[in-house]
Amino acid sequence: MARPVPFALVYLAMVRAVFMGSDAFSLPVLEALLAHGPSLSVPVETAAVVTQPDRAAGRGRTVRPNAVKALALNRELVVLQPDRIRRPEAVQSVLEISPDLIVVASFGQILPAALLEAPRYKSLNLHPSLLPRLRGASPIQTAILEGHSRTGTTLILMTTEMDAGPILAQKDVAVRESETSGELTDRLAALSGELLLQTLPDWIAGKLSPRPQDDSLATYSPRIAKEDGLLDWSLPAETLARRIRAFNPWPVAHTYWQGRLLRLLRARSRPGSAEPGRVYGVERGSLSVGSGSGVLLIDEMQLAGGKPARAADLARGHPALLSARFTSEAEVWSSA
Repeated sequence: MARPVPFALVYLAMVRAVFMGSDAFSLPVLEALLAHGPSLSVPVETAAVVTQPDRAAGRGRTVRPNAVKALALNRELVVLQPDRIRRPEAVQSVLEISPDLIVVASFGQILPAALLEAPRYKSLNLHPSLLPRLRGASPIQTAILEGHSRTGTTLILMTTEMDAGPILAQKDVAVRESETSGELTDRLAALSGELLLQTLPDWIAGKLSPRPQDDSLATYSPRIAKEDGLLDWSLPAETLARRIRAFNPWPVAHTYWQGRLLRLLRARSRPGSAEPGRVYGVERGSLSVGSGSGVLLIDEMQLAGGKPARAADLARGHPALLSARFTSEAEVWSSA
């Protein structure tokens, strides 16, 4: 007669995980899981990675793998790239890996119930906000756009409703005054990897009770489009400064000058009154521009076809900038 396996040893068996993610937020989480998952008190082995299909990128529109796929291939992991994860054949391809756990971090598609419930330890999602605040597609950018002083990351048990599952753990951080969304993404991704590793052993051992979200406190972050980066100079300078931070590195805040696209990468605001879109010169190394309320101080900018540069340096190379008027459309311009 076979001897029963001691209860404590059940949880020491290797947990087989599938990771789903596709972008800059996903990569550090996967790196943390690969580096430290196997050495957790309850070992977690990443058996496969599911990511978005390869897409054209860069100026030459070359089709290339995203960074998550590149890392997975380097580590000789199974890689799946379904066009739609909800298709039966895509679901089956994941289930054939026999995962005990699915970990999701910015995958970009909604998982069907068949995947959420099948693994022994279910499907967990890392969302870069303090849920139930800022559910949705752009929580990091929206935290900056709305001027939040604090944000964070949340590990939830996934449900079929987007970002609404019960909470397993959270960590919060201050949003730095001059931080771009790219910089905040890096910090929250690293924090998310830490939170995942800290939480997994207790979750797998059955020591955690998920806490339901209070839906009455839920707020939402919209999907951001490329055209959202175009600046409206009638807005207050503080709003413009937030948009510049939030849209760096994508879609990049921009305006037009002499018919040319001008990308604005870093800026601050100060009190004052000036004509919206009118440049009034260099102020302590920054280009001073009027707005609907207050003055925008542009620290870093980039002319289309050029490289990012300090605003004062760009103005030295293009003196006409010192008396420019920025517009919200590509007007036909003539030097006559």
